[in-house]
Amino acid sequence: MDPLVRSVLNLVYGAVPERRAEFAELWTRYSPAIEMVPNKAGVTMNANRRRIQFDVKTLDAFWLVGFSAWHAIETYATHVVVAMITQTSVSSVMRDDDQLGPLEQDYKHRLRLAKDLLAGGDRDAIQWPPDIPKPIDDRASLHSVQERVAFDLTLLAVAYVFLHEFRHVMLDRDDQQPDSFSEEEISCDVWARGMLLDKLAVYAEEHNHSYQDVLYKRAAAMAIACVILQTITDEWAQWGTDEYPSVGERMAALIKDIALSADSGFWVVAASVLIGVMRDTHQPIELVPRSVPDLVNELIERRR
Repeated sequence: MDPLVRSVLNLVYGAVPERRAEFAELWTRYSPAIEMVPNKAGVTMNANRRRIQFDVKTLDAFWLVGFSAWHAIETYATHVVVAMITQTSVSSVMRDDDQLGPLEQDYKHRLRLAKDLLAGGDRDAIQWPPDIPKPIDDRASLHSVQERVAFDLTLLAVAYVFLHEFRHVMLDRDDQQPDSFSEEEISCDVWARGMLLDKLAVYAEEHNHSYQDVLYKRAAAMAIACVILQTITDEWAQWGTDEYPSVGERMAALIKDIALSADSGFWVVAASVLIGVMRDTHQPIELVPRSVPDLVNELIERRR
């Protein structure tokens, strides 16, 4: 088997082991080639009826975004909780935090590296942060629980990307593409979300895990995928075009109405990464959260 195909299959099998047999059958039926092309400026991650194409620089950028999103959780989670408890706006809580500046600049710097990498296409033109492992690093070599969690969530987020592209292959091959590419993008997001979530109860039961814990982890990965979507979408297209849905519509397809209770930590994770997006795009967050899920929904609406 082609090594690139094997790598993609292993990525998906690791993300959704309960669907290994099902996905293997789908892969055999459609058998897309996996093409790794030379690095160039811009995002290279696309598919047609015969192949999925990417470059290494784009995967590196996804990796940087994933770990940057994790840093957003560390940076903004406290503000979400305090705003909820005190029933004040997130922005006002941030204004009262004189320790936020350096943490936020660190988060934005990491995110900027990913954007610079995508814009320039030269992997050697950026200095990789010393505290972020590279995609080729061995998970077992990571020293902290935090690093391992960020590593796992980023892998799951990248698996979502490949599932999304594989769905494009299926639709093209079967001549079942929706009337517009915008509809197709959303349908591929919904399909990828379903692959990650619809049968996770099987995995939880077989491995004696809590269903809620497994759902939390996979949903958190999809929240990180939302930041990837935000980062790879050109500024002119972020509010939607005739061909592309808005970033907010795609975020909603991924994480809206996740079946977790309002007190689940997932909502703080999702709110934190979305606040990171809002702060990076200089949007005000004068929102007083009635609940953290409501805050997440409001933040998504602000990106539509």
